[in-house]
Amino acid sequence: MDIRDFLNPELGIRDMPSGWWREQVRALLIINKGILLAVLQDVPQADGCTQFGLGHGQCIKFSNELNPVSAIMNAMHKRMAVMNGCDVYVESWPGSKLALACSIVGIKSIYYAKGDPGDKEVKALNAYGVEVIHVRI
Repeated sequence: MDIRDFLNPELGIRDMPSGWWREQVRALLIINKGILLAVLQDVPQADGCTQFGLGHGQCIKFSNELNPVSAIMNAMHKRMAVMNGCDVYVESWPGSKLALACSIVGIKSIYYAKGDPGDKEVKALNAYGVEVIHVRI
């Protein structure tokens, strides 16, 4: 499965090449096949974000100080927005503590491209109603 299969076909970001995805996309907060937030390695100017179907406020610059999932949670907290019913895509598995935090805030699916959650971890998340799906870029 490719993460782009889970996104609205009208979003220009779907058409970006795989190399760009691997270099730039660290995490996405997804709802109803649309992107609420994107954690990117390099945030383009406003016209660059609109080129792939996002408003400039939807793009967050990746910082090595925070895990990409933490960056999404911080941004949503600042906006006083809820994540209940959203999906999250992460480039690398965020670790069990952040994955559990996703279940607490109502994330329904975690898509990841790299890393390996253990079977025990996946079963625990499934018990909380969170689906864990390995995807490719």
